[in-house]
Amino acid sequence: MARVDEAAFIVAGDLAAVQLTTCLQDDTLTETAADYKHRMHPGREISRFFVLDKDTGVVTFDSDYATAFYAGNYPQIPHSMKGNSPKTPLAVVSATLETAEPRDIVITFNAQLQEQHFTSMAGAGVGAKTIVSVTIVGAVMTIVVSADFIAADVVTVSSKVQGVGYNNLTLVDESITNNIV
Repeated sequence: MARVDEAAFIVAGDLAAVQLTTCLQDDTLTETAADYKHRMHPGREISRFFVLDKDTGVVTFDSDYATAFYAGNYPQIPHSMKGNSPKTPLAVVSATLETAEPRDIVITFNAQLQEQHFTSMAGAGVGAKTIVSVTIVGAVMTIVVSADFIAADVVTVSSKVQGVGYNNLTLVDESITNNIV
């Protein structure tokens, strides 16, 4: 393998940064993902686009992730888990609206959550409702909104969550089962 001195290393890093900035500021990304400008959007995590082989030190571009990203999908198991034996991926068990608490969207996961990074909602019936709070207790994330939902409302949620000991899970337009009567 070639030896690179400090100056050459810095120049190569600067060139790579300019190229990445050009790619990640492409208008297509904003068109593909309306929330792309949000600082916690998964597309803003540069490391997701690269794979480092820790044995050889070779860095490769994760074209599978890039293809999924441009299609508006965000792989749930990041490339850093490829080739390893990851735990069961973090997943949604249920996502509901209930009559007893018509302002609460309750999403239950298969494992305890550590944190959520951004949350938004959409759908018929959301109208002027806004998110008042997002709380996490164990494996349950509760999103409280500013007004009651009704039986006819159709709601979806987008969010990025981190499970304890798990990789991130990005929900994009996760359907919420409306059990309000």
